[in-house]
Amino acid sequence: MKNKFIIKNTSGLSSANTELIIDSSDNQKVCKSAIKDGVFDDCKNKLIDELKWYQSLNVEAKSIFPEIKSYKITSRTVKITMPYYFKGNTFENNYLKNNLSLANVVIFLDSLLNKLYLPTLNLDHPKRHLFLPFFLKEKLYNRKDKIKNINFSVNLVINKKQIPSLDFLLKILIKSELFKKIKKETRLCKTHGDLTFKNILIDERDQNKFIFIDVNPKRFVRNYLSDPTEDISRILAYMYPILPIKQNAINWEKITDNNYTLQEDSGIFLRHKKNFKHLFQNDFIYNLMLKIYPDKKKLKIRVHFFWVIHVLTIALSRIVDGKNKNVFGFYLFAHRLLYLFLKKYKLT
Repeated sequence: MKNKFIIKNTSGLSSANTELIIDSSDNQKVCKSAIKDGVFDDCKNKLIDELKWYQSLNVEAKSIFPEIKSYKITSRTVKITMPYYFKGNTFENNYLKNNLSLANVVIFLDSLLNKLYLPTLNLDHPKRHLFLPFFLKEKLYNRKDKIKNINFSVNLVINKKQIPSLDFLLKILIKSELFKKIKKETRLCKTHGDLTFKNILIDERDQNKFIFIDVNPKRFVRNYLSDPTEDISRILAYMYPILPIKQNAINWEKITDNNYTLQEDSGIFLRHKKNFKHLFQNDFIYNLMLKIYPDKKKLKIRVHFFWVIHVLTIALSRIVDGKNKNVFGFYLFAHRLLYLFLKKYKLT
């Protein structure tokens, strides 16, 4: 016997109503598939984007993303049928239970690099220099413009030190030669678009088998290309807000307590630094990305830039949502990161 019920956000595509088909024969409940149903225009368009993005992948790339079993597009709705994936078995949950090590991160990101990034890499796309302004507008300014209860043109006092306003810092950043260089040197390829450890599901039988879910293709250009650095820095921003660069470069850890640092994902909480210390004692992320950006020094600046913007965007998003406590405290943390970034590269 098959039963159906409506749930949200359980399969491998974007937010939409999900009709879960349950096969309960022989007294066993087995999740067979989920039908994503997008009715409203924004949701319909997003599902169509994700469908087109998936269809454009080669066979090898499709192996690390959810399978599209069938789909139906009408004037009123978009329906996509795909396997059901249990979201409790994420990389994040397994790591916190000590079931996984950071060595698995290398396997996941290396697979993403070789199966998705490199096969779709476009070094000389005519619109590559426009990606950075697009990214800032989509990620940062759209959220900032929704916040009416904070005056972003006013200077802040953090730890008894006056720090220039967010508007001022962003103005300096955008007009800087550093920003122009990052913009000019952009390389594009297909990316995940929402790469966090909650969007990597682990096979219960084999921890080296995994699948990336909840892709978020960018409508930047026709073929859904964007900068892979944005993907990589996003996963770092969601995992641990301390840069993966050698510690003698700058003592970012003074921003927070000696033993704990702010960690932001579904909420704001403290996470002990030793959980992630090994990640920041090696250069594996840079060694992977050097296949796309061969200049290591420029790559580190690039990752640094995207990482700071991601942390700031996460903070602004939580203010917009208004669901978590201490959201303004996390915003102060992110604001100061931007200030220290500009200071580190002598932009202010």
